[in-house]
Amino acid sequence: MKPNNINKLITEKMNLSQISGGNNMVAAKYDDFMQSIVDKIKTNDLETLKKAIYNMIETGELEQVSGNFYKYKNFHILELLERDGIDYSNKLKTLDKLHLGITQNYIETLENNKRIFIITQIPGTEKENLVPLWKIGIQNVPKENRLAAFHDLQKLTKAGLIDDKVVRSNERWFVNSDNKIIIPNFEYLRPINKNEPQKEIIEQYYNILFK
Repeated sequence: MKPNNINKLITEKMNLSQISGGNNMVAAKYDDFMQSIVDKIKTNDLETLKKAIYNMIETGELEQVSGNFYKYKNFHILELLERDGIDYSNKLKTLDKLHLGITQNYIETLENNKRIFIITQIPGTEKENLVPLWKIGIQNVPKENRLAAFHDLQKLTKAGLIDDKVVRSNERWFVNSDNKIIIPNFEYLRPINKNEPQKEIIEQYYNILFK
């Protein structure tokens, strides 16, 4: 099936409101514990905050996904140095305006002593972490979920944006507990150059999803 036929199927079979996602579609509501974390980031000095985070990890209330990446239910907290944090936060805000279901849902960015804490939600991770797509196998992802991902990536491309790591392979592609494709990391998001045909970029996504 060619990309043009895929587009027709998307129009016929997919309800765009169900696959748009994004922070504007999903109003984040912190529970008491998540709100307490946000309050600590806002008010505690960095040393006190670090101790609080360590204690929450020790008690199992907060999961340390990686060194500077923490998880509570489907809320994720990424800690970065100020320059990197501001840059990546701006990229997430740009993605959020597109209402893409395949990305993290951006919530807010907090600053504490030249450290940036970016809070997002990742759908389908409340009880389980994301699993790399290469482990699941693209053929084991339902076709309708691949169509939804393809639609989002078309939308990203038509907005004039690309991430070199995302377009070249499925290394940064994941699957959540609902068997939907999630691409949480758009670290290398940039404008598409004039010498990069959008059709070829879309074909690269098509090849990952349907071949």
